[in-house]
Amino acid sequence: MSKRTQWFIGLIGLTAALLVSWQWQPSLWQTPSPVYAQTPAASPVPNPAASPAAPAPVPNPAAVPPEPSTPPAAALPLSSAPYTDPGQRFQVGILQGYSPNTVAGVPLFESPKIELPEGREVPAGAVAYTVAVRPRATDSPLNAGALGQVAIDTFRSGENFAVAAVEPLGNDTAQIPWQGTLTTGSKTEPMQGVIIARQVPGQVLLLMVAATEAGADQIEAIAQTLAPTLQAIKAEG
Repeated sequence: MSKRTQWFIGLIGLTAALLVSWQWQPSLWQTPSPVYAQTPAASPVPNPAASPAAPAPVPNPAAVPPEPSTPPAAALPLSSAPYTDPGQRFQVGILQGYSPNTVAGVPLFESPKIELPEGREVPAGAVAYTVAVRPRATDSPLNAGALGQVAIDTFRSGENFAVAAVEPLGNDTAQIPWQGTLTTGSKTEPMQGVIIARQVPGQVLLLMVAATEAGADQIEAIAQTLAPTLQAIKAEG
């Protein structure tokens, strides 16, 4: 297993220990949407001497060019069968060529060496992903901010772990960009990635994608490919 994922592997082991020892407090999961106070706007004072303003012209929609949009990242190939959690809690796709391992009972998928079309090589282990599970006492809906807080509470012990703004992805899912560092001996290397937090009955699933600088440009495509595959396993009955 690559030394480049030591930070990630250590974090997974710590996460597994936290998931076993955590004393759940449902009140901490009830995060309401923020309410912002609004200051009443002052009423305008009419000026009799001023001439009435001309009505603003109505733009012609056909004459306004559409704003350029960023095309979504191309989907990556997946293995024919997803990874199924031994505890029957979730399943997630396996990217073709990725090596599945288990660390402290938590799945870890490491990237192979990648030859890019422009001739650049991404070394093996430059990208990895895992899934953590946080059980809940109730199924009351969590907003994007609350899902982001679950992700932070789960992974905050990572070295220099910090997150950017939480991005809602529907009613039950949020994406949280993050960054951190990996120190090996006297060498410090930046790491970054995203966390997909999805609320499902009885739990929150956390898909974490981590990459060194060499694999950073793979993060968006990996997250977009794997996010739809992250699902709870429905109990038969």
